[in-house]
Amino acid sequence: MKELEHPHTDRTKLKVKKPSLWILIILISYGSMGAALFTPALPALMDDFNIGASVSQLTVMLYLVGYGLGQLIYSPLAKALGRKPTLTIGVTISIFGAMLCLIAAFVHTFPLLSLARFISSLGASVGLSLTFLIISDFYHEQHARKITAYIMLSFAVIPGVAIALGGLFVSYFGWESCFYFLILYGLFTLYLITRLDETGSGKEKGAAKLQVIVSAYRRDFKNNLLVSCSVMIGMTTAIIYIFAATAPIIFIKMMGHSAALFGLMNLIPAAGYFAGNFVAARLSHYFAIETVLKAGIVLMGIGAALFALLIFSGMRGPLSIFIPVAVIYFGIPLLYSNAAVLATFRVVDKPNASSIMSFLNISGAVIGLILIELIHGNPLIVVPLVFLLLVATIFLLFLFG
Repeated sequence: MKELEHPHTDRTKLKVKKPSLWILIILISYGSMGAALFTPALPALMDDFNIGASVSQLTVMLYLVGYGLGQLIYSPLAKALGRKPTLTIGVTISIFGAMLCLIAAFVHTFPLLSLARFISSLGASVGLSLTFLIISDFYHEQHARKITAYIMLSFAVIPGVAIALGGLFVSYFGWESCFYFLILYGLFTLYLITRLDETGSGKEKGAAKLQVIVSAYRRDFKNNLLVSCSVMIGMTTAIIYIFAATAPIIFIKMMGHSAALFGLMNLIPAAGYFAGNFVAARLSHYFAIETVLKAGIVLMGIGAALFALLIFSGMRGPLSIFIPVAVIYFGIPLLYSNAAVLATFRVVDKPNASSIMSFLNISGAVIGLILIELIHGNPLIVVPLVFLLLVATIFLLFLFG
């Protein structure tokens, strides 16, 4: 990565109340809650609508597609209306989508349910991009690195909590109850938004015009630094999604271990991810942003190489999978938190930068799911190779992006 000119550190701080860390955590993970909470309902959905597994997965894929596309919607609105009104619009759309899901359940129409999930994700996507935007509005670069590392902990916690809640709802109240919860969760989030101070001017009234939007995105998609950092982030997301989808197959079906042991072993990568976020937050005080980012890439490379080495040398026990992946997961926050700050702070149009970064990030999840579908070989062989390929691509983007 080329040497970068650092922004001024004496930038005048906004004269507004500091955003609550907990509210930022709720906002950035708002879409993840909607995505993960519903996954335990898929088997019940298959029985209720008499559909196959691949068809039921449409509700997941369409949610991710809407979640990705939605990232590009809210930048122009945030510039024209302000951050708080835009957050309110997005969360309101997600609540409407959840209500439409309930209607689809009552009239027993799967196409309507799929459409409603897509609409819900378009609304829920507002949380991810605008959280990064609020951070770049309020904090100086060094402090933003620390805050970003901490709020990323939600990516480890919220999906697990959401899946656990979804399982309870489906077991005791039926799969439709997931949407009652999402409506209440959306209303609670609307209340939290009222507790935030506005960090944007909301005075760029022409920013929401289609011609202006297209021109601005065309300009910023040509920004090498923004796109390189965003693609690197998206590839880390792809790694996480690929492992989440293939690890149960490898560990339970191929190795013959129990689901209970799988759950326990999953704590190892989770611990690596947690530790990585705390270390990234601490390192932000002592090292340059590019140095910590580079350390994250090196750690991911070591983990991916160790994963491949152990598997191809015939050492295929549980620890041969989860220890190397824990090393990768330790490196991801060091890369993610610093690449996110680079992408949003070193670009003049911060709302656009935040939206593009979030769009390419979620695109990584979609690409990860597509890669899973295309994998026809032994996952135990293919996954380490895919991880090596993704980390090598990240390294090349860092060098030449």
